[in-house]
Amino acid sequence: MMKYKWSIGLILVLLCSSGYAQDFQGKAMYQSKTQVNMDFGNRKIPEDRKKEMLERMKKANEKTYELNFNQTESIYKEEEQLEQPGGRDGG
Repeated sequence: MMKYKWSIGLILVLLCSSGYAQDFQGKAMYQSKTQVNMDFGNRKIPEDRKKEMLERMKKANEKTYELNFNQTESIYKEEEQLEQPGGRDGG
């Protein structure tokens, strides 16, 4: 009789706890940043042009990622970034 009560108690606890299971979901954003150190050597490039080139390289390597998750799955994707107007020289 004691085993019977114990078994019924265990079954009730398991049934009740499954009803209170957490239903979680979320979103996490990640950003990758890079530091660009470039030696232009003895090339005669104006300082403002060097700075512009370094800034473009830095922006090209920075990426943003989004992680969406729930109890059963997680999806990790890179966020698409549109090119800035006037970013490329025409001609």
